[in-house]
This record gives sequence, C-alpha cells and structure tokens, in this order.
Amino acid sequence: MMKGNLFATVLFLSLVLPLNYVYAQADQAEAELQGFWSPSIEGNHDDHAECLPIAHKTAVLAQVAANVKALEAAGWKQENNADAFVSFNWPLRPRNGFTDPSYYSIGNYVDENGGSGLLDYYCGARTYNGHRGTDIGIWPFSWSKMANNDVEVVAAASGTIVFRQDGNFDQNCSWNNQTGNGIIIQHADGTRTWYWHMKRNSLTTKMVGAFVSAGEYLGVVGSSGISTGPHLHFEVDQIEGQSLIDPWGGSCNFLGGQSWWSAQKPYYDPKILKIMTHSAAPAMSQCPGGESVNASNTFQPGQLAIFAGYFRDYLAQTNATYVVKRPNGTTWNTWTVSNVTNYLNLAYWWWGAYLPADAPTGTWSFQVTYQGQTQIHNFTVGSASCNTPAGLSTTNITQTSARANWSAVSGALNYTVQYRLANGTWINVAGSPFTSTTANISGLAANTNYQWRVRSNCSGGSSSAYSGSVAFTTTSGSSCNAPTGLYAGSVTQNTATLYWNGVSGALNYNVQFLSNGAWTNLSGGPFTGTSVGIYGLYANSVYSWRVIANCSSGQSAPSATSSFSSESAPNCTGGYQYPNNVLSPAANWKYLTLVWGGEYSLVSVVAGQTYTFSYCASDGGMITFDGEISIKTTSDQLIAYNDDVCGTSPKLIWRAGFTGQVRVLLTKYQCASQPSNSTLAYKIGSSSMEEYQGEIWPVPVFQEEKITQLVTTERQEESRDAELNSTVEPAVFPNPAHDFVILKWSDLPATQPVSIKIFSALGQLVYDQETILGAGDTQFQISLSGFANGIYMLDVSGTEGKRFSRFIQVQQ
Repeated sequence: MMKGNLFATVLFLSLVLPLNYVYAQADQAEAELQGFWSPSIEGNHDDHAECLPIAHKTAVLAQVAANVKALEAAGWKQENNADAFVSFNWPLRPRNGFTDPSYYSIGNYVDENGGSGLLDYYCGARTYNGHRGTDIGIWPFSWSKMANNDVEVVAAASGTIVFRQDGNFDQNCSWNNQTGNGIIIQHADGTRTWYWHMKRNSLTTKMVGAFVSAGEYLGVVGSSGISTGPHLHFEVDQIEGQSLIDPWGGSCNFLGGQSWWSAQKPYYDPKILKIMTHSAAPAMSQCPGGESVNASNTFQPGQLAIFAGYFRDYLAQTNATYVVKRPNGTTWNTWTVSNVTNYLNLAYWWWGAYLPADAPTGTWSFQVTYQGQTQIHNFTVGSASCNTPAGLSTTNITQTSARANWSAVSGALNYTVQYRLANGTWINVAGSPFTSTTANISGLAANTNYQWRVRSNCSGGSSSAYSGSVAFTTTSGSSCNAPTGLYAGSVTQNTATLYWNGVSGALNYNVQFLSNGAWTNLSGGPFTGTSVGIYGLYANSVYSWRVIANCSSGQSAPSATSSFSSESAPNCTGGYQYPNNVLSPAANWKYLTLVWGGEYSLVSVVAGQTYTFSYCASDGGMITFDGEISIKTTSDQLIAYNDDVCGTSPKLIWRAGFTGQVRVLLTKYQCASQPSNSTLAYKIGSSSMEEYQGEIWPVPVFQEEKITQLVTTERQEESRDAELNSTVEPAVFPNPAHDFVILKWSDLPATQPVSIKIFSALGQLVYDQETILGAGDTQFQISLSGFANGIYMLDVSGTEGKRFSRFIQVQQ
C-alpha cells in the first residue's frame, strides 16, 4: 500500500487541501481564476501494518510451497542458479493507444531500516515502516485509469508462475484486512517477483506452472487487498521468501546492494504526466466515484475554460510555464508556477479564464513547459457546426446493463458516450466512439443509480459539448452477498474438503471448479451446508475453485477464487497389462495371482463407488519388500497412491470420481519394479460408516476412508475385532472436541504402560505421549491447543502389541 509521503497523502489518503482561489486581471475584461493543489510530503509517516502482512504472506508462501511441490512432482525443475543473471524491466506499461506523456509515480520504496526509523535505498525517507516492496501508483485520475484499463502490469523478467490469485474486491480506498489479487513469478536465479493489488478478473489466463516472458501481460493495476488506491506493489525476494531484496541500487541499499534493474530510473524523475483543458474545475478523490475529470476540448467564445498541468516529482525552486495560443500562433495568455518551496511527489495547478467574447474560431493550443519538457494540447473554439445530441432516452434496463439512445446529429462522424455512478467519475462506455445512435452500457450493479451523457464528434477534430446527463436506476438484483473465507482442508492425493463462510439468507451454494479455462459446477450441488467433500482428484495437481450463494432474490457474485494443491506422490510407470482382460470388483474379495511388480491391472470403476485394493505375497502372506500401490488413469496419470509401512501388505481405499477404467499398480519403494510375483485382492468397499467402528460423524464419508488409507493394516475390516483389546480400549469424549479430549479406561486389571499418538489427516504425527495407567478406573486428558480444525486419528498402543484406533473431530 502507498502511504507515508505525498503520493500516499494526496492520492491514497485523500488529504485534500482547499483550493486557493486568486482573482486577477488578464486582458482588461477577462477574469482569471487560479487553482493550486500541493499538500506537503512531511509528517505523514503513519504506523499502519505492511500491505502484505505476515498472516497474509505466510498463507501465500504456504500455497506457493504446495504449488511448487506439485509442479516438481509433475516434472518441473525448480531453478535456483545464483550465477544466472536476472535483471528486471519496468513492471508497468500503458495500454495500446494511451497517449499521455506518462502515467505513474513511485510513492514508497523498500524500508531499509529494520527498526522504527525510515530509510530508503537513496538514504531518504520515501517509504513507511516495514515496507517490503516498491509502490508504483497511477495518476492523474487513478480510478478512471483503472476503470479504462489504462495501465497494465507486465512480467519484469521471464519465469514460471508459482502463485496466482484473482477474484477479490478491487476498489479499496481505506485500510482493511482483505485479500489482494496478485501473481508471483519465480526466475532462473531463484528470485521471485510479487505483483500485488491488481484489478479483479484482469489477470492473465495463464495458470500456476505456466512460463511467462519478460514484458508479458499479467493484469491491470487495481486496488485490491490492503490498499488505499490503485497502484502496483512490486516486491522481490529469494525462494521461500526467506530473503528480501531491494532492487534499487544506492548507497543505503543493505538488502540487495547493486541495482537489479536493466535501466534504473532516477530517484527524482520530474515529469509532466498530462496537460488538459476542462469545462469545470477537476477534482481528485481518495475513493472511487469522487473524481470529476470534466475534460473538454471544445469551447465557445466567452466560455470559462480550465487549463491544467499534472506533474510528478515536482522539485523545489523550479518553475512551470503555461501558454495558451490563438489559431494564428500568437499568445493569448501565459502563467507561471513559481515559489514552490518543497519537493512534491505529485501536484497539479490549474488556471481558469473566460475566453474573449470575440475569440477567433479554430484550433487553439495550450502548452506547458517544465524541466526541459514541453507538452502541447489542442482545443477548438468557435460556433460549432458539431451540435450536441438531443432526444436522449434509456431503455432495456436490467440488473447489470442498460441501453443509451439519442438522435443523430448532422455531420457527426461518431459519438462518445460516458456513464458514471450518480455524481461520480465519468467513464467512457466500452466501445466508444460509436457510429450508431445507441450504446449498451454493461457491468453495472443492481439497484444502483447511474447517469450517462453523449457528445458528437465531427470532422476536423471538433466535438460538441456533452449533453446533459440522463439518470437511470438498474433493476433490483440479488441481496445475496458473495461467500468469503474459502479454504481447503484435509487435502490428500485425491480428496479434499472445501469450506466457506455462510451467507445470510442463502438457501444453498454452487461450488465451481476451473477446468480448461471455464468454470464448471461441482456435481451433486447445490449444497445446503458450508462445506463439501470432493474426491477423484489427481495427485500432484493444482485446483482453483469458487463458491456462489443462491438466495430467494437470486444468485450472488462469485466468491474470490481460491486454490489448493493435491498431495504429491511418485508417478511410478507401469510396464505391461496383466491380465489381458478388465477386472470388475464385487462386494466380496476377489483375487488375482501371479501379478509381477511393475505390471498393472485394468479395473472398471463407477463414479461415487468406493473400492479397496490390496497386495500380498503369492502365498497369501505379507510381501517381503516395501511395496507401494498406485491407482492411475488409462493415460498413466496418477490418481491415488499409498506408501505402506515396510514389510506389510499395501492397501488403498479409494472413491472413484468418474466412471471408466483405472490402472492398479504394485511397485517397489521409489518406483523400482519387483521381479517376484504377488496377489492382488480387490472389492467394492463399503460406503457406510459401520466399516469404521460404527460411529457416525458429521463429515463426508471419504474423510474416514482417506484416513483409513493412512493408518495401514490395523484398520483392515476382517481383523478389526481381533486387533481391539479391552485393556487399551478407552472411552473417548467429548467428540467432536474443542479444548481437550479425554480418554477414560474402566476396570483395568493392573498397572500398565500405553503409548498415545494422534495423526493428522495427512498422516503426520502431531501428538506422541507415553504414560502409565493405574489399575481400576483411570483417565488421561489431551490438550488440543494448537490443533487446526479437522479429522484426526487417535492411536493407543498397549502391551503385547495390541492397539486401539478412533477418529476424533476437532472443532475450535
């Protein structure tokens, strides 16, 4: 976020000082109106948190790590060659057709001071405490520039996308805790560049894992996340975000040393950003809807005209000269900006003057000269043959669109149509100028007041004045808010649980996945709860999803897009099919002997059905090597995988996400083939909860299945009863649990040791304790402080190798 200097103060914190109006005499009868706008840079270093706070950054880095893990499993080689020379080009560019002299200003650099003081690379204080990047704002009229997609974000260097996040609200103008839209690119030398706060739904269609070239389009500058105005937060760090880099070379750069830019821009870079003529005084605003551009290039004799120049890095004790010339080249008026005592990151000055009643008609010029630069802007004065359109009406009004209509103007080549929120900033309607006398205005909000206006554009570059504004209100739409708080939990190689916050008034929800560039509803929906279990995922894969709320009044907008990566697994390659027919599981166990390591069996499956596959030695005993079992598509894409405990029979319980055929493969540890033969046991698994100790939990069935997959042979249903022993079988309560869970034993015959372990849904050991149980009634309490919400496996081992297993649900 931009703050702590003039750029932040003026553009993003809206510290707008009153304009100073000075009246003077011009050419005897002409009244001159002078406007000045230049808040101070000093004394505004507030103490807000970083625009990418630790909590947000930690979540992003965790997702980056998961994405990289999945990409590596799929064959991507992560580069970290410190000797590779990577330099950065400028990460912004104007859109095609943009004609302003410039469009940006740097508001904040990296804070080089680890303490409470402020220090940028140039030994100045153009930063704020703890800032990790470079804030590059767009100006003037930043909200209009954002609305018109005037400034694009591009890759500073070639690399691979390792993080992409889109769909979040993009018009923030005050501090909040919202999530931004952004992309992270990893480069050959192990650096990563962050591009943050981009406009919603403007991001490149390329996804995680795609390669982008230097200068390639990434998105549009916006104000999503923790931001108070449209700008780009550009940040550089090393792999895993462990080492921040300041890419600006200067004597106070302690975080990068040299310049990383292919052509570093000056610390002070004074520039005329734009010059304009206006029909009324322009106005800036911190928030969208408050800007008033009031641009006009056509005036009549005697009309008030406003002449404005917009600057960045305006230096103290320097002058800017304004000159207005008649069509014959003679000077009509001139003004000078002088006596500027402080450096101004951004500033503009305008003068208003009434054109003479006998002003010559034709093309006039307005020019501004500053620091060796001269910009010229032409405008027209005269009795216009280009008349203002009349007969305005609005039709076809819906929740999100409307049609503007007007009467044709004789001699008009085309028409420019603008719209705005009531009393907000005028924005050109997409497609302007129009050769017809109608224009469709789209992308509107429901039940909202808007205005539109139109002007004629005629030959010779002349244009009429804009018509009066026409007001209309879009029809009432959904009062349904978009769901928030999306996250994926209990992620395995082929399953996950998706969660979101409930929306007031929602009847149910559609869950959508991004597939081949299009959003597709998850089957089984709409869903009445705020979570859903999904299965049939592919291992080592990245998935993007979102949620839409359905209310009685209609649908909400889609939520922000969320992404997760399925767990990685080695993609062992099968050799030959054996047998040469397709296997069909039944309710009871079937057996296929003489399966050689590295061979695969082709099996028919049905979507939604659960299957159990297991391998054992040819004599029916445990296999003698560390075996892995895999389920793959017929095109050899990995779906599910289980790495068993060495010396046992590998087993996998899997719920199909499609109807078709899969390959079931046995391999040795680390995918090596095994020359000896084994037996494949397979059946249709039970879909009831009774297979899991008869306890009903308010979670999807597959969660129980996937955890069983991680626990190995202790959970085999044929031998379950034999494995339980009353000596180590406690009562477990409360379940679901909050702060703690209690294990209670009754009538123990003697004092004895037990080992208590808890495994996460990913098979990670999260609790390990040994204790001594006393004879008789006894209990043991386990604190759940620090446990995330989800399903866990409790495993209690007693003497003689007996053990007890139970699922517990943690709800903090």
